[in-house]
Amino acid sequence: MHAAPSVALYRAQLGSILGLQGEWNQALGSFQKAVDLEPENINFRRETAAVQWQLGLMSPAKKNLNFVLEKHPDDPGATLLLGLVNEKERNYQVAARLLDKEFDLVASQPDRTVALFNSVIKSGERASVPKIVDILRLNANNPVWSNALSQCTQIAALEGELETAASVFSLISANEPSRADAGLQLAKALYSHGQVPAAKQLLLQLAGEKVMSADLQALLGACFEAEHQPALAREAYQREIDLNPSRVDYYHDMISLLLDMGKTSEAATLVNRALKVAPNDARPWVWKGHVSLQANAYKDAIESYNHAGELDKSSPDAFLGVATVYFILG
Repeated sequence: MHAAPSVALYRAQLGSILGLQGEWNQALGSFQKAVDLEPENINFRRETAAVQWQLGLMSPAKKNLNFVLEKHPDDPGATLLLGLVNEKERNYQVAARLLDKEFDLVASQPDRTVALFNSVIKSGERASVPKIVDILRLNANNPVWSNALSQCTQIAALEGELETAASVFSLISANEPSRADAGLQLAKALYSHGQVPAAKQLLLQLAGEKVMSADLQALLGACFEAEHQPALAREAYQREIDLNPSRVDYYHDMISLLLDMGKTSEAATLVNRALKVAPNDARPWVWKGHVSLQANAYKDAIESYNHAGELDKSSPDAFLGVATVYFILG
């Protein structure tokens, strides 16, 4: 009977060692045995919850943390962990409140800072945003924080917080690999919110930093199209294709532009290239139908659309293509 506490402590210490080694399942087993031996020990409960959080076991983690907080409402570790659990469960308002309560603990690690940033942005509790950005700025030159800067940029961009996204993005050094993804996500958000000149400027900046991305060129082409610069759009779409000619979806932008420009013959040539890349993909057959339709070759258009429909029976473009031809023919 008297040996139980020392055995429980041994189990907890073993769990800590296993956790440091990343052996989370074994660590959980040791901590659970410690809790079984000393169920009232809040330290064992808290450590068990930390491992459960690592393993994605949110419900039992929450149960252990609530046990701790019922006995010690101001326990900082349990409050922090409960905030992280709620962030994973997408209870962003609760997570924002709990994590902000332990801001110093949160700000000591990049992943915790990202969790708080994600929670405040998605919950609308944005009062904490400036001080989080200050923490990111303070750690901007620390390589350990580089992914946090990129993640926060993308979180803000996806939620339409463009000013915040731009502010965090400006902290990412030009030679940081994660800068490209963050910048592209910000550019997409700018474009989707009608800020085409700003999106274009950012994309040109990234291209000047030697970012080689078909997605970048596709969006840059769309910006040029929106600004009625088809020649520059065409150059961007060509670079999109050249970056990976085996990706059939990269042909779509150029083919659509050529058809809009009335360059049916050039569009047909590019469609044939796409068909060589992916002859059993419905999309290039739809494009072939569009080319034939624009050339008033209605029989060929119907054949192409029908073939696309055979390859992909769920393709709305194939169905609409056939319907368009019959509408024209009356």
